[in-house]
Amino acid sequence: MSQKELTKAQLCDRFGESAKQIERYVAEGLPCAGTGRARRFPWPEAMRWRDERVKRLERDATEKRLTPATADAVQQANNRRRIAEARLIEIELAEREGLLVTTAHVEQVVSELGDRLRAALINLPANHLLDLERVGVDPARAQAVLEQIAEALTRTLRAAADDLEAVEDDEPLPA
Repeated sequence: MSQKELTKAQLCDRFGESAKQIERYVAEGLPCAGTGRARRFPWPEAMRWRDERVKRLERDATEKRLTPATADAVQQANNRRRIAEARLIEIELAEREGLLVTTAHVEQVVSELGDRLRAALINLPANHLLDLERVGVDPARAQAVLEQIAEALTRTLRAAADDLEAVEDDEPLPA
């Protein structure tokens, strides 16, 4: 005998059921092979069948207790769930096909651009001081002018970022 096939007595022990109950299960469709004493029950399949039977009976009992209005509300909720699941699948597919860019990716790219801009602004005086000296601008005066330009650009960019954050905070969340 294969370890995955059980006798009726073994199945009774595993299920904690009587032999008569096992026969009722067989009549309902419990997977088995053979007849009489030679009957064998495939263990994993028999267990799954019984679990599904219990779930089905519970679901049927719940549906019988529902009022028509409640049953309709349950049906509408199930429909909304199926629609939401379908939308999630579509989004995942579009993302895999490269048709959709995630918010996290956009935020990462914008953050990297901001870091580069900040570094460029910080290095602006050092990068262009020699250029201004070559055209005859006093080095101290050139340094001061470039620092003022860098500070003004930084303030402008910070104000733009603050405005974007304010607009983002004021926008209602999508339904």
